[in-house]
Amino acid sequence: MTAPGGGQPLPRFASPEEFGDLCAGLADALHAKNRIAMGESQFVWQVADALRRLGRCFETHYDDPAIRAAFGNGWATGSLPREERAAALFALIYPQKPA
Repeated sequence: MTAPGGGQPLPRFASPEEFGDLCAGLADALHAKNRIAMGESQFVWQVADALRRLGRCFETHYDDPAIRAAFGNGWATGSLPREERAAALFALIYPQKPA
């Protein structure tokens, strides 16, 4: 499989854990590029951190029945309205720290 327009092969993954590893690898590569050639940008740092967190979130919640019910699927509407799904995903990626 290749990426649209770029002709580069897309990374493959066969499990939620492999997707998490892929995201972590992309995050590491972006952090390295940021240190070497991107001026230690805080924006780039945040993007790399978001990639790593997204991979962990996917690993953790992929098979969670409550998450599946909230987001729905191709046959059933989830309990979350469409306009609230991005915020719900963000909350999973950036969970609140216990007080």
